[in-house]
Amino acid sequence: MMRRRKNPFLLIGSLFISSFCMAQEWRIKTDSLLKAGQQAGTPVQKVKYLTEAAFIFLLQNPDTAMLLNNEAESIAAASGNDTALAMVYAGKSAVYLIRDNNAMTLEYALKGLTISERTPLPPDVLAAIYRKLGYVYRNNNQFTKCIEAYKKALVYSEASNNRYDMATTSSNIGNIFNSFKQYDSALVYHAKTLEFARAGNYKDIIARTYIQIINSYNALKQYERSFQAVADMRPYLVLREVTPLTKGLAYTKIASLDMQHGPPPHKLAAMYLDSMKRLMATTSPGNDNLIEYYLNRALLEFSRDQYDSASHALEKYHELKKCGMMRSSAAMPRSWMPVMKPVKKTPR
Repeated sequence: MMRRRKNPFLLIGSLFISSFCMAQEWRIKTDSLLKAGQQAGTPVQKVKYLTEAAFIFLLQNPDTAMLLNNEAESIAAASGNDTALAMVYAGKSAVYLIRDNNAMTLEYALKGLTISERTPLPPDVLAAIYRKLGYVYRNNNQFTKCIEAYKKALVYSEASNNRYDMATTSSNIGNIFNSFKQYDSALVYHAKTLEFARAGNYKDIIARTYIQIINSYNALKQYERSFQAVADMRPYLVLREVTPLTKGLAYTKIASLDMQHGPPPHKLAAMYLDSMKRLMATTSPGNDNLIEYYLNRALLEFSRDQYDSASHALEKYHELKKCGMMRSSAAMPRSWMPVMKPVKKTPR
């Protein structure tokens, strides 16, 4: 007698929904998705719920995300449904992206793209596939292919009317143009990102985009416009929706700009370095932010002739930079990562 296969939604739900280590919001969301999967009437719907649940686990537990995608692949393969299989390939490509495995990220993205040659796929699935291709091309310094892939991803995100994907994809394009020193083109996409992010009220993306705008104008030596971007960004830095990491990036960026191009006594730098100090007392803003903080703190204290405090800050700067270099040599670096989606939304 053939052994009946267990319901993957019930199995996975019992394994992961009960975990006490998981944030409550994730438990609620994944529970909702997996219950919906039990009631789904078609393989595409079942796969959709599984891959969306996998996406929630993507950053925190890639192994769990891969297990969910494997279950989804079994359903998709058994049904022979191309759309369901393409969803799985996009999901697996995302897991390999998080694992910094360019070869496998590319392999599964291309598998999904091959399916699109014989079967019309939903625009959100195509957008997800092209974003993965753009990531790999960016890491391999294939600038033209990278931009082409991301532009196609943006077109498909617009076709699916997914504002979050529109904002994050446009942001990635702008950041890529920045990294390849095409700052005028970068500013075009920064402006698009602000438009999409304001329409969706994505405040953290808005704040991060202003940081990139400042980078673009600094590179073009248009410092007055950099300071104007600071003025436009400042109201967002008091909002709860803006993450501590983004705030830390903004504080150190403002301080650096003011120390290099602002007038003495650098009141703006002092204000935001103090904001950074308060942030450091309550959360970890990231090693790179700390390095920038102590460098600019040292410069500020030297400008005030406060040599003891300047020397202390400089020592911390060198200590953190040395630790950062050691970590970079011990692990494969993530030279660039796309903006990730918030937990409360699970679009592809």
